Amino acid sequence: MENNNIELYSYLFFSVDIVDSISFKRNYINEWCDLFKSFYKDFPNNYLFEECKKIKKNRNEEISIEISKPHIWKTIGDEITFYVDICKSFEEGKKELSDKTYYDMILYYITALFYSIKNYNKDAENKINNYEPALKIKGTAWFANVVDGSYYDGKYGNIRIPLSEVDEKNCNEYDFIGRQIDIGFRIAKYSTLNQLIISVELAILLLRDNYLTIEDLSMKICYSGRNQIKGIFENIGYPIIYIDMMDKLNHSENKLLNKNDPGINMIDLMRFLEEFIKNTNHLIYYPFINEKDRLFKRKPFDKK
Repeated sequence: MENNNIELYSYLFFSVDIVDSISFKRNYINEWCDLFKSFYKDFPNNYLFEECKKIKKNRNEEISIEISKPHIWKTIGDEITFYVDICKSFEEGKKELSDKTYYDMILYYITALFYSIKNYNKDAENKINNYEPALKIKGTAWFANVVDGSYYDGKYGNIRIPLSEVDEKNCNEYDFIGRQIDIGFRIAKYSTLNQLIISVELAILLLRDNYLTIEDLSMKICYSGRNQIKGIFENIGYPIIYIDMMDKLNHSENKLLNKNDPGINMIDLMRFLEEFIKNTNHLIYYPFINEKDRLFKRKPFDKK
């Protein structure tokens, strides 16, 4: 049954996992266990959360704000997944962010993720140069609108389920199920040390009004073509978009070797992604943030 008053929630998801974990465990039989345990503790607390504390309210002012610590959704072997309720995070910081739009929070979190991964890998490289074993990591980020499972409307395709329905001790936590949740895990296979993979919807949220800010923050969004996504985009392919994580030394070497620069016009990329969404026949839809947001205020399937 259609419910035009159904409440949509806006969530940012991201995952971070260890690069070449199988070979690492084989090569460091005695060390890998302690290093993995340190990764589970250090990355969320000493890297990601520390970057969340450093977000600038205004790049021209020496004023910092602290955005909410992302929730750990689950750990899966060598991977940690996180989620953030974007609108809730905005409301928690609205005293400092009264002149900002809701989707700016997404830029803040992606910035924190970008630099926390970079710093983690930089510290790992320093240890490796000192002949110490160290883990390196890669990341994926995606966006989804979800509805409460008890008020599910099939056209939206994503639900959140309170874990209190399974275990009363987890009353403040959720699990998430749905098409765009699946896509996030599917595209993670394309992430590398040099590529922070992002979903189509997240790319639009970053590009629609923030592409100049992204460049100012030394982040570069790239496109590498379409790839088949099992069970969802097997016929038309799914655009693989990533934030370039490569350092300046590698970029300089690539130019010397005459390798192609993956950078493209960000406005062209945004237009392509918007057209792609239109052509998916509602497999995915244009992102919605909040009715009060300046740009992303229209709910999917809203005929108004």
